[in-house]
Amino acid sequence: MYLVSYDPFKPEAKSSPYQSASPIFVHTTECDRYSGSEIPDQQIRRLLSVRAFDKDHMMTEADVLKGVELEKKAKEMLGRGNAEYIHVHNATRGCFAVQIERA
Repeated sequence: MYLVSYDPFKPEAKSSPYQSASPIFVHTTECDRYSGSEIPDQQIRRLLSVRAFDKDHMMTEADVLKGVELEKKAKEMLGRGNAEYIHVHNATRGCFAVQIERA
């Protein structure tokens, strides 16, 4: 695995004050992209930082929670109507983990 810097924001979010690079781990060999509908075990067992952003890439809400609470919290954040997507980070090391988007 490699540890590299990655900016999870889309190019149109360049004006967001929250835009920043985060560390991520990348496999050294090709692997399948996750395509399941369940939250992967590696997210469930971690302490997570969860940040919701609106269409203008401004943060609308944030929380730190146990991974087992992620699904419920993501539904709440996206259910409020103003959040378009959520960034999930490992709360202790800061690594970017996943982006959750409205279906």
